[in-house]
Amino acid sequence: MAINLVQTISNFITPEVVARLAQALGVNPGLAQTLVNAALPTILAMFGGAAATPAGAQRLADQIGEQDPGVLDNLAATFAGANQSSLAAGGSSVLSSLLGGAGVSSIAGALSRVTGAHAGAAQGALGLLTPVALASIGRQDPSVWSSGAALSSLFSGQRDAIQAAMPAGLGAALGGLGLPALANFAAPAGAVDRAAQAAA
Repeated sequence: MAINLVQTISNFITPEVVARLAQALGVNPGLAQTLVNAALPTILAMFGGAAATPAGAQRLADQIGEQDPGVLDNLAATFAGANQSSLAAGGSSVLSSLLGGAGVSSIAGALSRVTGAHAGAAQGALGLLTPVALASIGRQDPSVWSSGAALSSLFSGQRDAIQAAMPAGLGAALGGLGLPALANFAAPAGAVDRAAQAAA
């Protein structure tokens, strides 16, 4: 059976988890859910961009292998507990290793503009949800993620699902950042131009 990574990860983000995330980020639960809906496909797009090169795919495979899958066992408590800050820092570190710090900041800014959340909340959501995404992938059969080649194949098959999960305007906003790592995932061909024309 084919994996849908967006759905697989979303299954762990229960209303209780969203409520804890809202507290952690200092936003209301409705905005926290909006951030989740935007951040998850964004994180997967970043993973997919990394997996498009052999070196990036291997780095991602290594990160998945190092992630503790137990983080998913009681996610609400994890988001509310003392380890919350270290979890977010670890997630941000993973994204920086894949994209560079400036790239992560730019993406957080795009999320902020699309969701209406302040940039700090957007960056915090990326940091906290990245370990969730890594652990979710790590719970799949190792044959789909344990090597760079396997991850490259996995994400090449996830492109349409990742794009489809992005809220309106997010793909164009990410595509407009000009980050090569997002080129194949951020927006369908022509979407950025159409968005710019619509804004004009």
